[in-house]
Amino acid sequence: MTKDDSETIVDRTGHAWSVAELEARVSLYEPNIVMIREVPNTTAEIFAVMVEKARELGASQDGPFGVLMDLTEATARPDSDMMRVIMAATESMGVHWAAVPPGSLMFKTLLKFVTQRVARLKNNSIHTNREEAAARIRQALAAHPGARASLRP
Repeated sequence: MTKDDSETIVDRTGHAWSVAELEARVSLYEPNIVMIREVPNTTAEIFAVMVEKARELGASQDGPFGVLMDLTEATARPDSDMMRVIMAATESMGVHWAAVPPGSLMFKTLLKFVTQRVARLKNNSIHTNREEAAARIRQALAAHPGARASLRP
């Protein structure tokens, strides 16, 4: 699904996000770790755009990569369409997915439920901050057979 940078996608509250704005929320946290910063009131279509950008950045890395999901701005629980996108993404890319949830107890509980569904497909984990999440991804990358020497301990 290739979209024009100026195309807009509407979130659950009616706010329009440009593809460029969404792609700007996906970045290289450090070499071989791609970070996705979820938007408030996201939808499956929005998340799919961000996943494609993450896939592009990951493919540009030298060796395997992991995904750091910063969910600190998340405000809505994933619906069935979004769960399909999440499941497909975790199944098809990244050695490890590490999430940083919002502060809300409800969202932390919800994230545990989502992670349990994803766990059957891919290594994933939940952390209190980005650095802790990145450290877990580094561990997974170092243990991966395709990791370059600089990622190994």
